Amino acid sequence: MLRSYESNIPGIEIILRRLKLFDLILTPTENEMVRDLVDILSSFETTTTILSAYKSYPTMSEIESMLHSTGTESSVIEELQHLLSEYLDTRFPITPLNICGFLLDLSQLKIDINRYLT
Repeated sequence: MLRSYESNIPGIEIILRRLKLFDLILTPTENEMVRDLVDILSSFETTTTILSAYKSYPTMSEIESMLHSTGTESSVIEELQHLLSEYLDTRFPITPLNICGFLLDLSQLKIDINRYLT
């Protein structure tokens, strides 16, 4: 949002003047602070994108739910689901470090963690 604001400052100021919303127009010093913030926060963009890979990859709960049989699959699919489910903990172990990261991630507060605490 700040990046969008930064690239449209002149147009935004014109619109605010026409609407007589002078108190919403930032000073040159405030606009410079916005530019500095954009520069600082841009350095975190790549890291945030990498750490937000959950948008591209399924979560463990999504994988587990796909491996539960609904009874409408063919026998081959049911067998595959069973085999994958049986070895899921071996192939994707959940370590104490994963649990600590999970507990510290505020976006995960709604998830029941009891099964990971055993």
